[in-house]
Amino acid sequence: MRKIKYTSIPAVIVSLMFTFVAQVVEARLVSVAVSKRTQQQPANQTWSFGDGRFFIDGKVPPAFADFDYLYLEGGSFKLASDGKRMIADSPTNLKGEVQGKRRRTYKLKKALMESDSLTFESLAVGGVSFQFSGKVLKGGPTDDDFLKLQGHVSKYLNGKKVAEADVTLVWLEPGD
Repeated sequence: MRKIKYTSIPAVIVSLMFTFVAQVVEARLVSVAVSKRTQQQPANQTWSFGDGRFFIDGKVPPAFADFDYLYLEGGSFKLASDGKRMIADSPTNLKGEVQGKRRRTYKLKKALMESDSLTFESLAVGGVSFQFSGKVLKGGPTDDDFLKLQGHVSKYLNGKKVAEADVTLVWLEPGD
């Protein structure tokens, strides 16, 4: 049996202390990494349009009194790193309609989300059609908050622009 020298005991203690400290530091780093991943998780959440409607926020401009709401369907987008804009995974064609007053439905003939921009153009009903160009934004400070569209809407009558306004369209779930 080999005898342990008195001088090697402090070396063993120091070695054990170093191993213990290294494990504690490593555990702390793993904890921080898990915490950061959890905090980043909402930014990786994928969103899409559907099961909700966009209404003009605030006072509706008189020329758009017949614009009840916008319904969009499809898309795949995520929250941008600024925490405000929604960014399309790739350019996406959307489906949808502008629901007008008096039961008029203006089907969208073209709707596209590219990066954080959204544009649409409706088919004409009774000579009236709509166009929109704007941004898709997160509507509030928490993960559960709504989406909103902020941009410029134009109204056409028989192909001629008759009205335009800067608007914010806010998303409401069915039943709200």
